[in-house]
This record gives sequence, structure tokens and C-alpha cells, in this order.
Amino acid sequence: MSFWRQLAGGLRALTHRSAADRDLADEVDHYLDQAAAAHRARGLSPEEALRAARLELGGVTGVKERVRGYGWENTVEVLLADLRYAARRLRAEPGFTVVAVLTLAVGIGATTAIFSAVNPILFQPLPYPHAGRILMIWDIGPDGSRLEATFGTYQELAARTRSLAALAVMKPWQPTILGAAEPERLEGQRVSAGYLKVLGVPPAIGQDFEAADDRPGGPSVVILSDALWRRRFGGDRAIVGRPITLDGGSHVVVGVMPPGFENVLAPSADLWAPLGYDMSQGRAWGHHLRMVGRVRAGVGTDQASRELAAIARSPVPEFPRAAWAALENGFRVSSLQSDLTEGVRPALLAILGAVLLVLAIACVNVTNLL
Repeated sequence: MSFWRQLAGGLRALTHRSAADRDLADEVDHYLDQAAAAHRARGLSPEEALRAARLELGGVTGVKERVRGYGWENTVEVLLADLRYAARRLRAEPGFTVVAVLTLAVGIGATTAIFSAVNPILFQPLPYPHAGRILMIWDIGPDGSRLEATFGTYQELAARTRSLAALAVMKPWQPTILGAAEPERLEGQRVSAGYLKVLGVPPAIGQDFEAADDRPGGPSVVILSDALWRRRFGGDRAIVGRPITLDGGSHVVVGVMPPGFENVLAPSADLWAPLGYDMSQGRAWGHHLRMVGRVRAGVGTDQASRELAAIARSPVPEFPRAAWAALENGFRVSSLQSDLTEGVRPALLAILGAVLLVLAIACVNVTNLL
């Protein structure tokens, strides 16, 4: 029987039960008539033939019950009957109704609250285009622990990698903005020029950083968050191209990020400026930068990890021996989302499982009370 015929038959049985029962009775009677006729043809009396036909059938009532239980509509009927019984019980006992509703409300409310908190962290993708291509890259220390990157390592990887479409490093920055309004200490980031390209989110107004902005002695430029732009500058689009004062120095605003932009690597950051790193500085080989990359389309995390490991095993003469010695253990590469949730995923899943168990217990308790 086709799906549509089964569906139509089930709906008819649900909406016209008496008619369906008559049809079933007619079919059973027709079968008995045919079987009895066959027995009469073999010489049995009409009464004996009918009795033999009934014995072969196995009981008319049992056959009807088995036929009714075959279709999907029987499950629906049982469910509806249970719901009608529960409704009658709830109407008849208001006190029980209050207890049942409160029990379920607590279970459902707790589950909804926890899932609402867990869902964007564990199950929703990060708010970036093709977020699965964004990788977090850590150096690996001699003891197997993960280390932040060095600027020298970043610069060499950026020059030699072929599996990454963009690579960037960042560090915290807390400038003080001066101007017509009161001085304000801001949260920001110093980033390499490719940072927003890694995230895949360009400024909504103005432009992204250029490679020349990231060179030592390059122009002092800055990109503002939408919130800071509106709060300090009233949403004036003409701010792009104008200088603002940060830590007593002039920085030209080159862009404003889109409203709703989420910077998961520094959620409280309100502005970004180029690193402008000077390789002659002693800290060029210190592990104090976070490094992220975006793999090219069609390149997997494992492939990118293997390439970076191969680069680490092939030092260049310009790199200090100590710098490459620190990279003998290679890199730890994972998706940005996995890296951000690694520390909390087991705990959040355990909490979600516990809350679901509480909801299941609440449902069982209400069912037992019925």
C-alpha cells in the first residue's frame, strides 16, 4: 500500500470511526462467507462450515483488534485517549492540576534557560562567513603545553604558508581617548593588517588596514567599533579620515565596523590599530601574541596543520637558533570555535544533560500521579 493510501485510510479511520468499523466488519463477514462456502463444498453442514471458518479466522473480535492496531492511526488514537483522560483528571482535581503544571513549568523553564545559554556557545556557528575555516594556531612548548605565538614566527609563516588565505596576530591594547568629551580608557587590540580578513568582516564605513599601515613607522591609523563611533562621535560618518587623540598621539580613523560585529577574541574591544612591529625589538621572539588564520577553500584543518609543521621543521638562516628550537614541537591547530569552547564544553554538556534529566524526571512524576 502506498504512503498516500495509508495516510488517507488512517485519516478516514480517525475522523469516521463508525464507517471504518462497518467497512472492517463487512470485510470480515465476506471472508467468513467465502471460507464457509468452501467448507460446505467439502460436505459440511452450514452450521459446521461457519464454525470451521470462525476457527480458521481465530476469532472475529481478535482479528478486528489486530487490524485496528496495524495502522498508524491506532497510535494517534491511544495518544488522544490518554490526553482526554489527563484533561478530565486535571479538570476534576484543581489541586493536582496546579502541582502538575508547576512541576512541568520548572522542568521546562530550567531546560529552556540552560539551552538558551548553551546553544550559541556549543551549537551555533561563530558569526563570521565560513567560520569553520578560521583556525587558532598555538606554538607547542617542550612540555606539550600551548604557547602564544611570536611575531617572528608569524611573519615567517605568513610568507611561507600556502594553505592559509590570511594570517594574523593580535595583542590587547588599552588606550585613553581624549577630546571634547571626558577622557576615557578604552579596550582595544593591536592587530596585524590581515586580522579582519581572517574574520571575514570588513569595515562598514571606510576601509580595512593596508599592509603599509602595519610596518614600523607606518601611519597611525585606527578602526572604531560601531558602538564607540556612536557613543563618542554621534554616528558622524565624516569621522573617517579625521584624526582622534589616543594616549596623547594623533590617530586617523580609517574605518568603522558594522553594527552587531562580534569580536569573539576580544568581546569588549572598541577599536583596533596596527601592530607596527619592529623586528629589531627584543620581544619579537617572545610568546605574547595570539595567532589566527583562515584556510583557503578546499583546504582542511589537518592539511594546514601538516603544512605548518613542515615549515617548523625547515628553519631559515635569518631566524635565531633559539626561536626555531622553540618550534621543534610544531604547532597546535584547531578551529576557532573548538578552541574557544574547549575549556567549557564538557561542563556545559554535563549541565545540559543534568537539566534534561530533571525534565524527564518531572514528566515521569506527573505521569505517575495520573
